[in-house]
Amino acid sequence: MSLLPEQPAHCNSYFLHMQVTVSVIEIYCERIRDLLNPGNDNMQVQQERLRGITVAQSTEVPVSSEAELVKVMQKGLANRAVASTAMNAGEDMKP
Repeated sequence: MSLLPEQPAHCNSYFLHMQVTVSVIEIYCERIRDLLNPGNDNMQVQQERLRGITVAQSTEVPVSSEAELVKVMQKGLANRAVASTAMNAGEDMKP
């Protein structure tokens, strides 16, 4: 059983159009933030019938290559919340 619909008999090729989109979100201090649009925080998780579990109103960027994907991820990661703790402070905690 194939997941793709059957190819019509009169066609000698089959094209499938797919679009890949990327969202970069962060859950920090019990808040969900959109790292591609940092002003968009305290977002809500929702379940959609067709898409499954999503984050409402998260920024979705279409990508067509691995290089584009990496660029979008780097942009999002640059907006991460970073805080020092006793566990990750390293050299700063030495007397």
